[in-house]
Amino acid sequence: MAISNRDRIGKALDVLSKALLPYISDQLYKNIGSSWQNNLPPHAKNLNDVSVLLGLFMEHWRNIFKKLLSDSDRAYISELKEARNKWAHAEPMSSDDVDRYLDTAIRLCKNINAVKESESIRLFREELRQQVFAERVRHRTKYQASIESKYQTGLKPWREVIIPHQDVIDGSYQQAEFAADLDQVQRGIASSEYGDPIEFFKRTFITEGLKYLLSNGLKRFNSRGGDPVIELQTNFGGGKTHSMLALFHLCSGIALDQLPGLDQICSEIGINTIPKASRAVLVGTAFNPTKADIKPDGTKVNTLWGELAWQLGGKDGFAQIAESDRQKVAPGARELARLFEKNGPCLILIDEWVAYARN
Repeated sequence: MAISNRDRIGKALDVLSKALLPYISDQLYKNIGSSWQNNLPPHAKNLNDVSVLLGLFMEHWRNIFKKLLSDSDRAYISELKEARNKWAHAEPMSSDDVDRYLDTAIRLCKNINAVKESESIRLFREELRQQVFAERVRHRTKYQASIESKYQTGLKPWREVIIPHQDVIDGSYQQAEFAADLDQVQRGIASSEYGDPIEFFKRTFITEGLKYLLSNGLKRFNSRGGDPVIELQTNFGGGKTHSMLALFHLCSGIALDQLPGLDQICSEIGINTIPKASRAVLVGTAFNPTKADIKPDGTKVNTLWGELAWQLGGKDGFAQIAESDRQKVAPGARELARLFEKNGPCLILIDEWVAYARN
């Protein structure tokens, strides 16, 4: 049985409070001291109340949280306070409003590194979207039936012209298959749609922007020019991760003539091969800056610099900057140059720098 929008928001607020409490408590403890709870007014003693937590966020924004988060996060907090007040006063909320509130909660949770809670709220949002889609399909079906009873259009129903995949027909498809994850692909645990180079390019439409990016990579790896550093700038959902995956698979060592869609690019620039590159993928949200990462070969990695070196050259590559990693400082430019020269050509993909630095 589908739950109401109010119940959905209520559950999301409960999850949000679990995300906010440890984050706010930790920051107030660091900046005010262990007695910060003793100074709370009576109405703010219940720290399990999301309204109290959002209030603390706003109260200490200028002196504490502004230094850690962005103005966008402050807007998220204000919007979530609005959602909580509507929920508390049983005000009606449309599905569009609830979808926006849930998206805002997801973004705030991600920005305070509450990954588990962010995922929980994302599931609420997916369930809402599936419910809305199902309702719209029912309404359209009824409307189409009423129209067809009055008029003969001569057009076949869409379901007779195109047949959806079986997993869509029987409702067993996985939402995760539609979300690209660069870190999962690098670790070899992504679904074939994203993890298999041939399957990835089969499903990829090469836009002008992606064509330029791939052409640049082909030229660069064949010493034919090309920019050594590219900063991708897209709107949210604009294909940044997909573009980086295309470069990742371009350098997988698979012959270019086996990757669908690359034939035209290769013919235009006169390049038909590419050397297999050492690849490193650094996704800021995938690493915990407070813990060392123990690799399968026993290497203990403390920093993103160490992660970069290990991915490019394994244990030997890491050894080149091991001392810098142990002291948790950036290696010098000369050390990095030697690392790249020894393991080159190299492809380094970087995402979510700000999230890692903030954490």
